[in-house]
Amino acid sequence: MMNAPILFLHIAGGTGGLLSGAAAMALPKGGTAHARAGSLFFASMLLMTTAGAAIAIGKPDRITTVMGVFTFYLVLTAWVTVRRDGKAGGFERFAFAFGCAISLAYLAIGMAASRLPGGRIDGLPGAIAFVFGSVAALATALDLSFLIRGRLSARQRIARHLWRMLTALFIAAMSFFLGQQKVMPAFVRGSPLLFLPPLATLAAMAYWLVRLRLAGAARRLPWIRAIDARS
Repeated sequence: MMNAPILFLHIAGGTGGLLSGAAAMALPKGGTAHARAGSLFFASMLLMTTAGAAIAIGKPDRITTVMGVFTFYLVLTAWVTVRRDGKAGGFERFAFAFGCAISLAYLAIGMAASRLPGGRIDGLPGAIAFVFGSVAALATALDLSFLIRGRLSARQRIARHLWRMLTALFIAAMSFFLGQQKVMPAFVRGSPLLFLPPLATLAAMAYWLVRLRLAGAARRLPWIRAIDARS
């Protein structure tokens, strides 16, 4: 019962994150409605990940704990990226150090799981730690690249914002639709349809990143003009 308030906050944050994340994907990019949906997604995901990590620590569930911290890091760095001038500073140095710590935590958990029977730790396959640890290492490497460059262009800032926000949404969708099937109606449990929301998130990420890479399309994106105006 002690976890009941925290569980409520976790569920409320997760529900808000999924709904606002879907809205942000669907709304015209660069507009006020998209910005508001993105801000709601940011706040909801910070609530969900903080509460989720707190619950996981108490179980204990080390992979889920680090997953919550990693998702928090993704959302925070994505949100800050489009609200600053694109110059690397103290926050980016902190983000790099934080990302390194997350990557090392995943590596340590994966290595510990590999020494246990069945390669499982706290009931979960240790391979999960290696998979998401690789994503965390990629994010950290990009943080380092940002620090070395010293500044990101508008297009680079949008790409950084996009993939981090959508990776966080993918984790949330996967955790709910695939990890919480016990709350689903009985006829849906185990259905391949539950893979559609996480896969739709990955498809949206691929679409926007490819579109962003196309020079002609990028010049027409309202995101680029909005970011340039704030720089």
